[in-house]
Amino acid sequence: MGRGREEGRLPEQCKDPFVVDCSLQQNLCHDCCNKSYVGGTYLVPPGIFPLVCYPGRLQPTPFSVMYSPPHFVYSPPEMINSVVGLHPDNETHRPMVYHHEPYSGSVIEVFYRLQVSMPTMPVKGVV
Repeated sequence: MGRGREEGRLPEQCKDPFVVDCSLQQNLCHDCCNKSYVGGTYLVPPGIFPLVCYPGRLQPTPFSVMYSPPHFVYSPPEMINSVVGLHPDNETHRPMVYHHEPYSGSVIEVFYRLQVSMPTMPVKGVV
């Protein structure tokens, strides 16, 4: 009946660890959840998209790469605060700007902005 670490919970971090459902998107960064480790894999916060294969090929990448809007704009505060120096601004870091001419519908300009991130893990002996 009880759930343990294998399902993504750290009971010692919570008053009542069985109240929080760690598989729900809104609880990914909750203190009761084990850093979004759910069902044997890590879930990523909203707005983060993993690159799981090479573009145009069905081969997995040998490293992890995540795409997101610049400065993790639109991501949960826990995500933004996990990186020193980020100051997301909804106006300057919008991932897409699209303008069209109102009468003909012709596209005038389109800007795409994206951030590429590579997760790193601490390595013993390396500072």
